[in-house]
Order: sequence, then structure tokens, then C-alpha cells
Amino acid sequence: MGRILNADADLYSEIQAYNLQGPGLIQAYCEAAQALGHALTTGNVEAFKESMAVSATALGPAYLADMLRKSKTLQRPLV
Repeated sequence: MGRILNADADLYSEIQAYNLQGPGLIQAYCEAAQALGHALTTGNVEAFKESMAVSATALGPAYLADMLRKSKTLQRPLV
């Protein structure tokens, strides 16, 4: 996030404005976030756990292991 927010806003806004995949991805993200938020605000923890399991399966163990390693590397200086 820091890398993007410190970048050229004109360049990123132009990239996003002309990204033909953007509107569909934004819509899908908003729908997923709303469904997950609804599940949490109504106490449906099973839906949240299912979402985590589906996401973990879709991403795969190799990706998850790599992201965990990178996350720990980023957190190390903070603790």
C-alpha cells in the first residue's frame, strides 16, 4: 500500500481509468466485501470461516506459505 500511495497519482489514476477489467473486479470485490460484512454483523461466523477456507483452497498451500514468510519478514522489525 505504501508503495502505491507514494507513487505518481496521475499515472495510477490513468492506469485505473483505462483498465477494462477494473469495473468488473471492483464490483466483484464490493459484493464479496458486503457479503462478508453482512455475515459478520449478523453473527454468521460459519460463513466467515467458510470464506476463509474457500480462499485458502483457491490460493493454494504454496502461495499461502510464501505470503506467511513475507508477512513475518515485514513484521520482524515491528516487534
